[in-house]
Amino acid sequence: MVFGVLIIMWIIVVVASLFINVASQFIQKGANILTVKNVTLPVFIFFSAIQHLLMVIYILPAISVSLCYFSLSEEKDATGLLDRIAKLGAANNDDLILPTEEY
Repeated sequence: MVFGVLIIMWIIVVVASLFINVASQFIQKGANILTVKNVTLPVFIFFSAIQHLLMVIYILPAISVSLCYFSLSEEKDATGLLDRIAKLGAANNDDLILPTEEY
């Protein structure tokens, strides 16, 4: 399951980056054809912003790996982390049987 999620996420990242790069190349070639001197600074700022947004896309595989780890941890260890988080600070902890915590 984790392998499939990673493959799908990397396909999404590659397609998104390809789409953004191809679109920016077309815009850049169009700006070069116009060769207007006042256009160079806005075009440079636009391409910088696009490249930084592209770097944000690379967060997606890390998020998916984190979610897969959380899911597998819940499945294999049966820790019930969500239940334990929900009962944090509750006055009546008698019904909650927790394992001893080790640090």
